[in-house]
Amino acid sequence: MLRRVWHYPEASNESHVIIDSTAQEKHITYPTDGKLAIKMIHALHKIAKREGIALRRTYLKEIKEHRITLRFFRHPKKKHKARSAMKRLRTIAGIVMRDMQRSFTLEQIAFYAEQFSLYTKVLLQKRSDKDKIYSLHEPHIYAMAKGKDHKSYEFGVKASVVTTYTHGIVVGAVAHESNEHDSKTLKAVLTHASHTDTHLSKGQRVIEDTVALKRSTPHIFASPVFI
Repeated sequence: MLRRVWHYPEASNESHVIIDSTAQEKHITYPTDGKLAIKMIHALHKIAKREGIALRRTYLKEIKEHRITLRFFRHPKKKHKARSAMKRLRTIAGIVMRDMQRSFTLEQIAFYAEQFSLYTKVLLQKRSDKDKIYSLHEPHIYAMAKGKDHKSYEFGVKASVVTTYTHGIVVGAVAHESNEHDSKTLKAVLTHASHTDTHLSKGQRVIEDTVALKRSTPHIFASPVFI
């Protein structure tokens, strides 16, 4: 990419750009609730070992059995057993967390308050809830339905990319904190590109919110142009 700009110095100064949105995926797979419960239990075991807390029970053998059962959650004859395993894993995570909280000092309670609050939210969330947590180390990601036949949902962060119309040089990129419609992402991404004429992808149709942007971008074309 740098070589292209070196041979074509006018590439980064084009007056037309293309804006497209995509999903910046993370390594998250189904069933998310069961895997989150297993990760929470292992994290709680590490905290207990670090703080020198003796748990009444570790549930390691039972967790191993439930992990194997979760592999068959799509099997028509074994999905009910897999759902029971998922429910039991969440129950075990709550038992271990409450066992540790009873042994914590005031300093430890304050130190792990944010982490335990995240774990509590994961245990209480339901399938139909909004703003669900799909990852413990990246709780800000969300599920996106991009209308793909082979992939119903994508887990990650929506990102918008701005490239020049002729040479395809990336001149701006923005990651969006919330799952907004493609037409709602224009204002944020246009601040990263100082061009006057913009070609939008098929999903980024001009609606009422883009009227306010016409002062800075007087010519916005809603043609189905893709990168």
